[in-house]
Amino acid sequence: MEHQTYELLKRYAQGRMSETERADFEHRLATDAAFAEEAAMWAAIYKGIQAEGDRQLEKQLRDAGKKLIQTEPVAELKPSVVNPALKKRFQVPRWVYAIAAALLLLLVAWPVYQNLRPSEPAFADNKALFGHYFRQPPAPEVRDAQVSAWRAAYQNKDYAAATAELEHLLADPAYTRRSEANLYLGLSRLASGQGQQALDAFREVSADSFDWEDAQWYSALAYIIVDDVVHAKQTLREISDREDHPHRQEAQSVLNAMK
Repeated sequence: MEHQTYELLKRYAQGRMSETERADFEHRLATDAAFAEEAAMWAAIYKGIQAEGDRQLEKQLRDAGKKLIQTEPVAELKPSVVNPALKKRFQVPRWVYAIAAALLLLLVAWPVYQNLRPSEPAFADNKALFGHYFRQPPAPEVRDAQVSAWRAAYQNKDYAAATAELEHLLADPAYTRRSEANLYLGLSRLASGQGQQALDAFREVSADSFDWEDAQWYSALAYIIVDDVVHAKQTLREISDREDHPHRQEAQSVLNAMK
């Protein structure tokens, strides 16, 4: 992981990232404290490597200059012509290194410092935070004829129709895929801005089902949209404490953004 961070930092510092990669990198610095701390460490190491590289380059240039002087015929070694030219060619002024170090510091260390120091919240309010992290998942694959109606409505972003179809299915006690139906009922309500109603549906998802982890994550977002910060943080911590949770990294990012 550390070497991946170093490579990302090098590409960022050298301007070799695409606009999308650069935006993702800067967003991660702004929202992931652990990543920002690691990037700051590598920025310092990178600066040291660059400085050492400059010293080695200067030494190699000086050595090359001396070799050229030594291989020239004696008759051509005129102090007034050869030596000053070679000296001028291979001697790098100290101010060049000072400017290079300053530019490197501005390019790498300053953005990292800005992201580490206390700053204003990245999001204006809970609605903006929710909007940044909420991504509507696709409908599940068709398993039976009953699924088709709500699935088609959901895929077409007709969440009102999807909600009505799912509520109709769940009203039938014989319907067996209740956890899946409740998950997508909650998602349809959440997409319609009905945070509390979405939470009611997510609570009906069985903890033993394959849909439980998604229901947990979207419940945390639903708590955010209804301004229940206490339960939002509690749910996000439960997710982030599980190393195998598919939404662990997202949960940690939201927690950092809420601090």
